[in-house]
Amino acid sequence: MLELSGNTYQEKLESDELSVVLFKIEGCSPCVAVERKLVLLEEKYEKWNFYKINLSSFPELSGTFQIFTSPTIVLFNKGKELTRFSRNFSIDFIIEYMNRVENAME
Repeated sequence: MLELSGNTYQEKLESDELSVVLFKIEGCSPCVAVERKLVLLEEKYEKWNFYKINLSSFPELSGTFQIFTSPTIVLFNKGKELTRFSRNFSIDFIIEYMNRVENAME
């Protein structure tokens, strides 16, 4: 999972067809658990690009993306937000949504 910075996020998200971005902060144990699960999904979902943004390093991006809690996962299509999952969510919800998006694009 590639880590994006305040300088690289916009170009990457706009150029990718489908992206999954994990917004996390330092010292957040749920963030670590979610990241581990996303790494496993990354191997199975080749159409999606997986990224993480550490809001402790780039706090200005929490305002840019209106992230108010961690962890937050945002799914994008060519830089446009499709949906987001924040704080208490199941990875199964994310998988279901990703499958629906892939099926709709076929």
